[in-house]
Amino acid sequence: MVDALKKIKLLLALALVLSLGACTPAVKQTLTGTGDVYYLDSTAGQFPLFPDPPLAGSDIDKADLKVLQAWQAKRTAAECVQARAEARGNFESLFGNVNPFSKPLPPEVTAFFKRVLADLDYAVGAVKERYQRPRPAWRGCGITPCIDIIGGFAYPSGHTANARLFALILSDVAPERRAEFMARADEAALNRVIGGVHYPTDIEAGKRLAEAIYAELKKNPAFQRDEEALEKYIVKKD
Repeated sequence: MVDALKKIKLLLALALVLSLGACTPAVKQTLTGTGDVYYLDSTAGQFPLFPDPPLAGSDIDKADLKVLQAWQAKRTAAECVQARAEARGNFESLFGNVNPFSKPLPPEVTAFFKRVLADLDYAVGAVKERYQRPRPAWRGCGITPCIDIIGGFAYPSGHTANARLFALILSDVAPERRAEFMARADEAALNRVIGGVHYPTDIEAGKRLAEAIYAELKKNPAFQRDEEALEKYIVKKD
């Protein structure tokens, strides 16, 4: 039964790609899985009222493609290397260069961000599955990523949601560095467009979803306790 449902979803996704006007489908996509949650309520984590992505062929969708084409024409090898280095989307790959904690990263900090990442994977995966927006390269519109394409759909950007939520958490425990953390999150988000694996509207949706996830997490006493416990591992800048 599960295999049959997956086949149906893949057929629906392929049908969507075939409907994208002048662009010809290039690569089949795989589905994004959803796993366990730690702090989020599994129902709330599905965010049923999250807005739809732009319609294929709409003015917004066409503008998305133009931005991707412009970045593809001007991106540098160094920018692609940076985008590739962030491909795992975890705390270390996104915030290793601005990490406010002691080094090596304390096991308690690593465990906390792994739990948060599990919640992110669940929430982002639920929205991706709902809308199944094809990644740019799968539409045959001349978009060639300079980083590896992972499975799953485009909307919203999971890396953007991860980076934004991590930045919000870091801003709670080291508020004097909020501007730095948020700038790093925005940079990581833009790298997904530069790399050619997300549309600009995926990025904005990822930020919006991160804000919604953050609001839900802050309602959870266990999350509040674990976030506060991070403060003892902060290394203050001179």
